[in-house]
Amino acid sequence: MHDLPQVVLSDHLKSFISWRIKVHDEGQYSHGMWHVEPGIFVSQGWILKIVPAEAYMLEDYRLKFWRPALNPGQRIILRKAIYAELNKPLLFKLYDPVGVIGQRLNIPALNIPFLDYCTEFVVSPLRYVGMNYDKHSTPGSLNRDFNADPRWSVAGYWLRD
Repeated sequence: MHDLPQVVLSDHLKSFISWRIKVHDEGQYSHGMWHVEPGIFVSQGWILKIVPAEAYMLEDYRLKFWRPALNPGQRIILRKAIYAELNKPLLFKLYDPVGVIGQRLNIPALNIPFLDYCTEFVVSPLRYVGMNYDKHSTPGSLNRDFNADPRWSVAGYWLRD
């Protein structure tokens, strides 16, 4: 718990949509979310919600856990920012389908400004701890950015044998 929250990048190995995201993004992952408490993820699907980790710990998923180098106070600030997003009214927790179309057309600015898709939700709370990434990040760009940023380390991988 002392090193949470962490970013989780996931790949649904048997999903056509996941495959299309990876091809377009030239990356290895198709979704991003937060690991906020042991066994608890916060994920931007059709709606931003708490999801048990078990929902992603299936044979057709693989997960990569990224740990930010933060002090305990920054971890508290980050966790509060993530939970603040969960406490927003329903309208502001919906998925941004226009933003996904913008990504597909290589026009990241094409989106609904008050809605997020998964990795927009991941990068948004990071600004509260001085980590500023492109608002329109993708799973692949986040993985590349974290690999290049010494403030991040890989906490682990999950893949069912």
